[in-house]
Amino acid sequence: EYKIEITGGCRNIYNKWCKDKLHFRQTYLLRFKLRAEKNLMLSPIKFKRGKMVKGRVLLWNNKSIKKLVMYVSLMKERAYDAMRSGWIVYHDGNGEFHTGLLPVGEELLFSFGKIIDEEGGVYEGLNKVIKLNKNREYNNVEFKIPNRETEIFGRIVDEKERVIFNSNEKTIYIERKHKGISLLLDKDGYFRLKNIPEGEFNITFTFCRNNSCVNNEFITINYFEKYKKKIKINRGESVFIEIRLDVNNGDWRCKIVRSKR
Repeated sequence: EYKIEITGGCRNIYNKWCKDKLHFRQTYLLRFKLRAEKNLMLSPIKFKRGKMVKGRVLLWNNKSIKKLVMYVSLMKERAYDAMRSGWIVYHDGNGEFHTGLLPVGEELLFSFGKIIDEEGGVYEGLNKVIKLNKNREYNNVEFKIPNRETEIFGRIVDEKERVIFNSNEKTIYIERKHKGISLLLDKDGYFRLKNIPEGEFNITFTFCRNNSCVNNEFITINYFEKYKKKIKINRGESVFIEIRLDVNNGDWRCKIVRSKR
């Protein structure tokens, strides 16, 4: 049994983020089995031309978008898988974006990991499938984030309502069905996640120390998990979570307030 991996499409095929304007990086993965006294002839492999997608992400409340986390990947596992993990998407400001060259004729999944508005509110995005047509240009694609009218927000302080650690060391991680999103607390200890679907969520509060940067990569040393909470939220519900730390004995207390939006 053999596996052959063929990568090409760029002038420098080892450049992870290919910026060639004519081709996009492609990897063909071929698996086959050779039998005794049998020759195998592989069909010619033809690399494809790609198309760039430009557009804008819009929020239902018309707020400006400060930051956008988004990527593109193939819907199904194919014989080739460009850069294996997908294609990078560049954010041009206020929700505007452009991609690198993407394959034509394939179903592509545009995934939004996180959207942050002008006020620092964090939104869970959506997934959109697009199949690129070779006879069409994609210069004005719009993704409208719908209003789910559901949110989780809260605060983490000590028993005297003091912020526990420096704001850049505290993270809330909210996970639903193995898909998670991380939020940084602001200087007053607040966090907010808007526009989420109903369901059961796992909320984890962590903090880190001794941050450093190595080879332009952010490295976190000493990462501590401090508090976990499972919560169920219904459609159209606004849930406020107050988490307090008793500094004297190290106990965490959680108060949950629910209301309809």
